[in-house]
Amino acid sequence: MYTGEISAFLGKAPLLIVVVGSCDALDTPYDLSACAENMLLEAHSLGLGACWSHTPLGTPRAELKMKELLGIPSGVTQYKALMVLSFGWPKQRRVYPRPKKPIEEIVYWEKFGRTEKAENV
Repeated sequence: MYTGEISAFLGKAPLLIVVVGSCDALDTPYDLSACAENMLLEAHSLGLGACWSHTPLGTPRAELKMKELLGIPSGVTQYKALMVLSFGWPKQRRVYPRPKKPIEEIVYWEKFGRTEKAENV
C-alpha cells in the first residue's frame, strides 16, 4: 500500500475521477459512495472497465498530497477526497454468466455461521 505497487494500475487508466465532497454534511461518505457506485454501474453498462480504489487516499498524508495536486482546499474540515475511480477499456470480455457460490456459503440464518434455516422460519 505504501510503495504504490497496489495502485500502479491507476497510472495506466485513460480516465481517473477523484470523488470529493464537502464535509458540511454527516452523510458525505455515504453520498459519495452512492455517487461512485452509479458511475461504476454506468461505465459497465457502456462496456467500459472501471475500478474503485481507496489506496491513493488511504492515509491523511496521501489525501493531503492528492488535494495539493488537484488544487482542492486542504483544510481537514472543508473537503474529503474519499476514493479514486479509474475508467478504461477491458482487455478481455467477461464470461457470462459468472460462476456463483452456493447460497449456503454466503447466507447465514439468525446467527453468523448458521447455514441451516430454523424450522419455525
